[in-house]
Amino acid sequence: MLSFYQFGPHLLSVRFRVVTNQHVMVVVVAYAPMDVCDASIKDAFHLLLFGCLKVVPPIDKVVVLGDFNIELRHDWDSFVGTMGMHHVHHGEAPSHNGECLLDLAMFFGLHMANTFFPHQLGHLGT
Repeated sequence: MLSFYQFGPHLLSVRFRVVTNQHVMVVVVAYAPMDVCDASIKDAFHLLLFGCLKVVPPIDKVVVLGDFNIELRHDWDSFVGTMGMHHVHHGEAPSHNGECLLDLAMFFGLHMANTFFPHQLGHLGT
């Protein structure tokens, strides 16, 4: 482990050197506020997450793990490469957390991996 930093009670980042390839990997672990929380709390969390990812050197590999309490957009095909078609969408509009995470993923070039593979209905959300 090269470094460990806690950005708040629900967000931390760990930086590892992957010996086999001499690469550095950053693992970010996050637990987002539920979508029923006040928007200011959710915005503060996503701002922290943005700051956490912004300080990662561009050459490092990044994995973000977490429970983001999201529902995503129906128009997944507008976000090819970032979001796949297998995700939770109950209502017409995406959740606030879903929009924030999608914006973040697009900004940093991340892929929402669990949306690219089909899951049983009971396993789509947490």
